[in-house]
Amino acid sequence: MSRHASNADILDGLRRQSIEIPSWGFGTSGTRFATHVVPGQATTLDEKIEDAALVARYTGARLRLSLHMPWDVPESWSELGERLRAAGIEPGTVNPNLFGESEYRLGSIANHDPAIRRRAIEHLRESVAASQELGTPDMWVWVPDGSNYPGQASFRQRRRWPPCPRRQHRTDRRNTA
Repeated sequence: MSRHASNADILDGLRRQSIEIPSWGFGTSGTRFATHVVPGQATTLDEKIEDAALVARYTGARLRLSLHMPWDVPESWSELGERLRAAGIEPGTVNPNLFGESEYRLGSIANHDPAIRRRAIEHLRESVAASQELGTPDMWVWVPDGSNYPGQASFRQRRRWPPCPRRQHRTDRRNTA
């Protein structure tokens, strides 16, 4: 038995491997603080899909396109899944965004404002529903709910906040009894 794989074996292994690429890799670049538009970059979800399909075609790789909410929200998630598959790409991970809105600057699900916590939880629920409709079992949740400076947030107070609406209901019932 040879200790080295043939080029054909290597290429076959690469074709079977699924590689996930982020949709934002095909769009305007930048950071969460600013975007930097470059002529020719994809500006719509359809353009990102076209670019990803081109990468798949040129490389022969099996690609999965990860989607980021709220930037990659289609009219219909199930139709988006069909469009991706028709382009030779599998739907990838759904990524909710709990940092891009200015109201999340002091946290999302751990924000001191109950209305902001509810909005963040609703966004997570929408992301779960999108993932199910899209037909992908994967969702990545990054919760950037730290604080930037000492004394900016009370960890003792955050521990007392109900983390979900169901628990909020139980807490409200106890407080009114």
